[in-house]
Amino acid sequence: MTVINNPNCILKAGNTGVPECTIDPKEIIGAILIPATLALTTTDIETTGLVSVLQTKSILEAVSARVFPFYGFEEIADNSEDIVKVTRGYGNTRVTRDGKYNWTFTFTEGGVMYNKELRKFNFVQDRKVLFVDKTNNIWGVSDGAAGMKGISLDYVHFKPWKVNDASTPTSMMVEFGMANASELNDEVVFVATGENLPEVLKGCLDVTLTKIASAATTITIKLATKYGQVDLYDFYSTEIAANAAWLVTKAGVVVTPVSTAAVAATKSWLITLTAPTGAHVFALEDPTALAVLNVGGTPEVGYEGDNTISHTF
Repeated sequence: MTVINNPNCILKAGNTGVPECTIDPKEIIGAILIPATLALTTTDIETTGLVSVLQTKSILEAVSARVFPFYGFEEIADNSEDIVKVTRGYGNTRVTRDGKYNWTFTFTEGGVMYNKELRKFNFVQDRKVLFVDKTNNIWGVSDGAAGMKGISLDYVHFKPWKVNDASTPTSMMVEFGMANASELNDEVVFVATGENLPEVLKGCLDVTLTKIASAATTITIKLATKYGQVDLYDFYSTEIAANAAWLVTKAGVVVTPVSTAAVAATKSWLITLTAPTGAHVFALEDPTALAVLNVGGTPEVGYEGDNTISHTF
């Protein structure tokens, strides 16, 4: 019942019985950048399975909807702010707010070129984060119901790498500036996945397309990972020899090839078109479409074309 001049000065308290099982994050070994608007529902978590949902989202065609996991954190520097206080003229001290969390993690796995890719996330404004601890728990924030959302960020910044000095290996660092301390104190939730997350949730690798030959109705293309130049032919010669593995367009209109065939001599694929004329663009299909063909996809990495090839017949 609403009563005039009746302030809501009720006692706030939490139960003080200590749980038999201590629940706290162990060493944080990784993070998953997710869309800021993504809410993982009870269906996602309990019915479909959180890992399965994140796997599907890690290879989505739309980058804006994709989740990006990365691991290998080896140490943390906790630069979090202390509580902010003010002292009045009469000597009374009051807490004005909790200090913001700021964590910097060091990693070496993947090296400098990996760090180069990760730095593309610097200054993004449309991402939140889930943290992964060494027991494969995923930590986030309550969505107000029984689901989970990401932890709000002021920023995420992958720092310039530190050179090998003969005693310490080349190191990379990522800094997370959390936007709201109350999320990590009053709204924190976790999901115990029971799975080895670095092994089953891996994200995507960039693939470079290279034209090595062309004729009146054909083009021959090689595929290799952008960094390391691992030849995809050695693993997916048959799977990628399918029209469904390629996206061919002319003036924005999809063109269906007559055939796609593996060429063992050059470890490449020969795409044949019907009487083509004019400029055509050749691209690798998106990671989800490739996964349907058993070309990558969870629990392994997904593959995404880093470039396209323009060719005029």
